[in-house]
Amino acid sequence: MSSLYNGIAANATRPGAINIQSSTNATPIQIQSVSAHNLTTGDRVAISGHNVNTSANGIWAITKVDNTHFTLQTWSGANSVGVGVGGNTGSFQSLGFAPDTYTIPSDGDPMSAASVNVALEALGDRVATTSSMVLGAARLIGVYQGQNLAHDYTDHLLGGGVTLAASATWQKLATVISANRTPGLNGDLLMVSFTGFMTCGTTTNNAIGLSIYDEAGTFDPTFIPAVVQSSFSTMTAGTPITITGAVFLVSDMPNGINMDLAAFGSGGADGPFHVFGAYMGTIYHYRHNVAGNANNDQ
Repeated sequence: MSSLYNGIAANATRPGAINIQSSTNATPIQIQSVSAHNLTTGDRVAISGHNVNTSANGIWAITKVDNTHFTLQTWSGANSVGVGVGGNTGSFQSLGFAPDTYTIPSDGDPMSAASVNVALEALGDRVATTSSMVLGAARLIGVYQGQNLAHDYTDHLLGGGVTLAASATWQKLATVISANRTPGLNGDLLMVSFTGFMTCGTTTNNAIGLSIYDEAGTFDPTFIPAVVQSSFSTMTAGTPITITGAVFLVSDMPNGINMDLAAFGSGGADGPFHVFGAYMGTIYHYRHNVAGNANNDQ
């Protein structure tokens, strides 16, 4: 007699994020993980917070090299291209399920519930998990803004500006959004944007990004996802800047979400970064609707 089974989403979860040990300046980029990555060729991963070799950040298909190494390809199969040797910064998150395999019947197995149910239940669990994350998707938790529309074009938001170190590490330019007390949870979706005007005497390797971190923390140069970065070969006075992107949180932010404007470049005597005139930053904060927990906004 048939039995009813509804699928248990908790049986098929996302594996945890794993820190990156290093990355190669090569085509394709090869990632070394600090521990076994448990990935299979064709799996998808999301990489964030990796410095220097910033082109590794984003969502990729992977090719397994060994248990701690894999290379990055686009979903259509094109190889990633390195822009420098990356060190021990950032992490990657598998977009598959954990566990990533389940038992299915083999030829000659008896057609019985004991043989077939294992596979059907595992498939049902994955459907339940996918439905809880995708169908009905997410609800809006809050909208946070930071702005100053009173500046005119000659004003400097940053006073004398910030001179970038030649080490090409991310540095904070200004706090855009703070004092928001809605907690962020691992897996929350942030739709972020920043608009303003900038200038810099640096002529090569300029990049502007948005650093997102817990309100009780400090500026985090490691979590500046590629989707909220913009690169420039040169910026003359009053270059308009627009940054928009979607960011998934990879850790809880229990004290609220803070967003800073950050930059790196060749720096040194070439001149400081400045933010000119009016500016505005916005975060739309979404959370997945999980079955049986739809009202857990906090």
